[in-house]
Amino acid sequence: MSFVADRVSQTAANPGSGAVTPSGSVTGYATFAAVVPTGSVVTIAIESTTPGNWEVCDSVWNGTTLTRGEISGSSTGSRVTFTTTVNVFLTPSARALKNTRSGTARLLAAGNFGVT
Repeated sequence: MSFVADRVSQTAANPGSGAVTPSGSVTGYATFAAVVPTGSVVTIAIESTTPGNWEVCDSVWNGTTLTRGEISGSSTGSRVTFTTTVNVFLTPSARALKNTRSGTARLLAAGNFGVT
């Protein structure tokens, strides 16, 4: 299961179809480096600052870079090549949560959703 945390978002410059290096801060959000342990598998959403292109995929955080892995969804149906600055943020994937009571229970047990 992927590492999850609340409100982690940054910008990144022109990642193409490869790894994403978060660099810009987003007001009100934590950075990947501040929250995500090195070596963690995370699910990220990447969206172009020019509307239209997006991708959700599993990634590995190495402390500096997110290496893009298996895609769970995208605007093109496959890996997206981004040519502009992007927003990148942690998100649970619908694929990981869909129809999985055990997956939902694990997420709630992690205490990341403010459920009381």
